[in-house]
Amino acid sequence: MGVRRVEVIDFDVVEEVNLDRLCYATARDVGKAKAPLLATRLKDIATADGFVATPLNAAVYETAGFRKALDCDVLVACVDRPWGRYVLNMIAAAHLIPVVDGGIAARQNRLGQLASADWRAHTVGPGRACLECLGQYDAAAVQLEREGYLDDPTYISNLPAGHTLKARENVFTFAMSCASFQLMQLLSLVVDPLGRANVGPQLYHFVGGYLEPPSHPDCRQDCIFRSFLALGDHVPVEVTGDRPGGAANEAQPQTGSGC
Repeated sequence: MGVRRVEVIDFDVVEEVNLDRLCYATARDVGKAKAPLLATRLKDIATADGFVATPLNAAVYETAGFRKALDCDVLVACVDRPWGRYVLNMIAAAHLIPVVDGGIAARQNRLGQLASADWRAHTVGPGRACLECLGQYDAAAVQLEREGYLDDPTYISNLPAGHTLKARENVFTFAMSCASFQLMQLLSLVVDPLGRANVGPQLYHFVGGYLEPPSHPDCRQDCIFRSFLALGDHVPVEVTGDRPGGAANEAQPQTGSGC
C-alpha cells in the first residue's frame, strides 16, 4: 500500500478470549500489551523501504494517545467504546484528520437463531456525516464510560437484554470482512480513483448477502460537531481524561508524523 509509518495506539492487553481474532499474538502472549506486539508483527511483514511502526500503550482519549493521534495523517479506528469514538469524531472535525471507522452488529431472534449480522465502514471528516450522526455511538454513553460505569459488571448486568453495551460480536470472519471494508475506504480516500475518493458509508448484510446502495449522508443541522470544524486546540470542550480503573499514561516522546 506504500504506507511507511504506522503509529499503533492501544492500551489493552492480550486475553485468551482474544486469540481467535488476533493475527499477531499466540497463547504465549496472553497478558502482554497489544501495541508492541502488533508493531513488531508489522515490522516483520513489511516490504516498504524504511518502514517504521511505533507502539504506544495508551487510549486515544488519554493525553498521550490523543497527542499521538494528532500527529497522524489518517486514523483507522478499531475502538468499540463510545468515549474513544467521541474523541476520534472530535479529531476528524476540529483537526481535519480523516477517520476510517467500522463496526459490527449481530442479532438473534427469540428462537436463538441468527436474525441479522451487519457490518459497516465509513470515513468521517469535513463534508461527511460524523460518527455520532451515523449512529456509531450514543452521546449519553460517553459520560457513563468516563465515570467508569461501562467497566462495572453490576451496571452492565442490569442493562436490558440486547442492549448495545452488552454486544459481543466477535466472529472472526465478520471482523475480517469489516476490516477489509475499512481498508477499502482508506484506499479510496488516498488513491481517489476517477475522482471518487468519497464512496460514502458502506453497510453489508450477511443475512441476504447484499451491500446497501451508495449514499452520502450529511450531519444533522443541529450536530454540535459542525461548530467545531477546524477549531483545532481552540475547541471549548475537554475530551481527554484518565482511563477508568487504570493509571493515566505519561506522554511518550513523539517521533514525527505518521499514518
